Amino acid sequence: MMQIPSSILKKRQEQFCFQLKQAGLDQMLISQPVNVTYLTGFTGDSSYAVASPNKIVLVSDRRFEIQIAKECPELEAIIRGPNMTTHQAVANYLVSAKPKSIGIEQRHLTVALYEFFRQEVADANWVITLNWLENQRAIKDEWEIQIIRQSIAIAEEAFLQFRKELKPEHSERDAVSLLEAAIRSRDGDGSAFPIIIGMGDHSALPHAVPTSRKLQEVPFLLVDWGASYQLYCSDLTRVFLSPFRNSRSDENFPEHLENKLRNIYNVVLEAQNRAIAAIRPGVTAKEVDDAARGWIDQQGFGMMFNHGLGHGIGLQIHEAPDIRASSKDVLQQGMIVTMEPGIYLEGFGGVRIEDDILVTPDGHEVLTKLPKDWEEVHSAH
Repeated sequence: MMQIPSSILKKRQEQFCFQLKQAGLDQMLISQPVNVTYLTGFTGDSSYAVASPNKIVLVSDRRFEIQIAKECPELEAIIRGPNMTTHQAVANYLVSAKPKSIGIEQRHLTVALYEFFRQEVADANWVITLNWLENQRAIKDEWEIQIIRQSIAIAEEAFLQFRKELKPEHSERDAVSLLEAAIRSRDGDGSAFPIIIGMGDHSALPHAVPTSRKLQEVPFLLVDWGASYQLYCSDLTRVFLSPFRNSRSDENFPEHLENKLRNIYNVVLEAQNRAIAAIRPGVTAKEVDDAARGWIDQQGFGMMFNHGLGHGIGLQIHEAPDIRASSKDVLQQGMIVTMEPGIYLEGFGGVRIEDDILVTPDGHEVLTKLPKDWEEVHSAH
């Protein structure tokens, strides 16, 4: 059971409550479970946080009473009984507070529940807000940075174990299970997201679904994985030659194809290096994306890079900021983002290289340490 330090929670709550005060909101209804966890420390579900400029209140039910007492003992909690729904308990609390204005999270409250609350608390002015907590979450505090460092270390150690334990008869599905087990064996909570393992030409699918294709049947593979630790995510991708590609004479990987893969790999690696070099506070996400995308386009693979360059990570595997050509986000100290350029050639395969980067006061720090130069990747096995 995770317990966020009370000093960290207090700072988060004070920051958010100050934002409410600045906006002139009497109450804010927080319905997104991840946002509830971030603000209160409660890791369960089916609960709401209600914030005012002076305090945070958690509204939940008796299933979580013991858990709430352990995870956030200093938090005021309203525990409903079985005679009403949590939604009704929230409405009752808001009516008793007599707010003139109440904010809601636009992205997370359904239309049906919005209408319910408006009817139950009819005298209040309801204000739609967008990404208030998401933007606060984008800037990691020191505690979060340390937890994410540990999540990355677990993912990297698990990957090294995974590579040692791979066998020719392992399928993509087997390999996923192997890597998931390695993450858990190192105290990870599990995978941060469904692991992607694309062998051979399956690697040309950025979100390949694991199949029964076996490692001995392919010359190389792409692995996109991450660990969840204390609810926080890491996210990495590596591509490497199969150690069993020459186990059968009719499955040899011709030298010209290996050279083709190496060439694409080095284009992607250079694109990633250029993007990472551009990271510092005040730089726009678009500028960072352009640094990678421009290089890939110059090399003639622009149409084969078909997704954004990266994204923030934290309590969710995809969160602010958004690193792509259309993004209006600006990098700030404390953000942790992925850099994952890729080139995908149908019928041949794909290369994506992904690392996690912390934006520091004067630049950046690459948090992931696994080798990624072509020679290092294959000498590390």
